[in-house]
Amino acid sequence: MVLSPALLCLSLLRGVAAQEPPPAPLVVAVDGASPQLQVWWREGELRVLSQGPPPEPPLAEEAPPDADGTQRPLEGTAAAGTPQARDGWTGLVPADCPQPGPVRSHLDQDGHRLEAHSSAAPDDLQVAVTVDGVTVAAAGLGRPAQACALFLGQADRLPGPELILIWQPTTGTSWGLTVWHLPEAAFPAQDRLRPD
Repeated sequence: MVLSPALLCLSLLRGVAAQEPPPAPLVVAVDGASPQLQVWWREGELRVLSQGPPPEPPLAEEAPPDADGTQRPLEGTAAAGTPQARDGWTGLVPADCPQPGPVRSHLDQDGHRLEAHSSAAPDDLQVAVTVDGVTVAAAGLGRPAQACALFLGQADRLPGPELILIWQPTTGTSWGLTVWHLPEAAFPAQDRLRPD
C-alpha cells in the first residue's frame, strides 16, 4: 500500500502530536542517611530523628534539632517533640527493607491519579511520577541503593505533594531519606495547585 503525500504528512503529524513531553526533573528538598534514622509523616508535616551519628549529608543545615533531636527538615525550624507520642503520625521507616524490587505509591488528588514507582536496579535507582498514566516527572537517586518504601503526600506547607523515598545503601545498614517536590509541570494546566 502506498500512502499519498497528504496522508503521509497527516500520519506523521498525528505521531508528533501523540508523543508525550519528556518528564520534568524532580527537585530534591531533603536528602541524607543515618544508621538510626526515624521518619514520621502526617498531612502537611515531616519530622526526622537520627539517634546515632548525624545524617550524611545533613538533612537541613537551617533546621536545628530540638532538645529531643527531632527536625522539621522541610520547614527549617526545630521540632516541637517526638512525633511517636502524638496522634495522627505515621512512621515511614519500615522494620526492614523488602527484597530488591520496585516499590509503588499512589494518591488521588483533584480528580487525577498520581502514581509513583521506583526501579528495581540498585546500581541506578530511579523514581518516576505519573499523572493519569502519563510520566510527568522523574529523578535518579545518584547512589547505589535499594528502595524500601515510597510515599506520595503533602509533607510541607507548600502547594503540591512530595515524593518521599526511604532507602538503604547497597552496602551497610544505614537508612536513607530523600524527599522531592513535584514540579508544577506535573499537573495538568487547569489543575495546577496555587497558593490560597
